[in-house]
Amino acid sequence: MRAAVIGVAPHKQAAVVLELQGEGDDSRAAAMGYAEQNGLVFSVAQPLRLPGLDAFRARAVAPTLAGKTAAEISWIAFQGQIYRLTGFAIEGPFARYEGVFRSFPRSFRKLSDEDRGQIEELRLRVVQALEGETLAALSQRTSNTWNLNETAVANGMVPDRLL
Repeated sequence: MRAAVIGVAPHKQAAVVLELQGEGDDSRAAAMGYAEQNGLVFSVAQPLRLPGLDAFRARAVAPTLAGKTAAEISWIAFQGQIYRLTGFAIEGPFARYEGVFRSFPRSFRKLSDEDRGQIEELRLRVVQALEGETLAALSQRTSNTWNLNETAVANGMVPDRLL
């Protein structure tokens, strides 16, 4: 199941995420339900003007493993579904990306066939290592398209150790 579309800044200091939150047609109610369910306190919460769409925007700060993360979150009701668009960054660099986060929901629209043709999809497969296998051997056996260092970093490993 496709769960999210994610864009990451070149230096990985910020990201934007587009997710389908669920069924609905009230963006404000979706925002308040999300906040309650996730224990978020909004510092700013207000309707968002998007032509022909019911939309709501909020800002929150949440503690994460990487430190306090600031987020600009928008909910958009479209064709009976609620979409959640989140821009987030560690608190320090947040101001640098704030303009991008604020303009992100303005790009929301129905995809054209041309738009669909330009989408690049990244799929991850989970594979099991064999006893005594190296990461290089696992990569070769599974036809991994990532290089050895990318695979090691993504899995929190050292490339030349036995698995």
